[in-house]
Amino acid sequence: MRFKPCLPYTSQEPVQERYNHLCIQLSFLVACLYTSVGVFRLGFVTNFLSHSVIGGFTSGAAITIGLSQVGARNMHLECASSHLTVLADCSTFTHECASYGPHAGLFGIDS
Repeated sequence: MRFKPCLPYTSQEPVQERYNHLCIQLSFLVACLYTSVGVFRLGFVTNFLSHSVIGGFTSGAAITIGLSQVGARNMHLECASSHLTVLADCSTFTHECASYGPHAGLFGIDS
């Protein structure tokens, strides 16, 4: 008897519909978890997390968000094979940063 592998989605189902379905399921799961933590007053569990863990998580989230915003400006980071490509990337980055304006820079420095 042969078993057929279980695929995460069928080939007939569009990927975007599957993504939307999974996002809704994840949102519902997080809402249930968040509500149960509040109802059972389990907030004291966060006292067991060290300052280093919280700081690392926050820094990781900030880096992820920052890089996703840089990617939204059609910029990408690659391993450069020569110094000329690094200089070209730095030049592109400088020109892109000039288009942000002073308010965005002050907000970034302030945070």
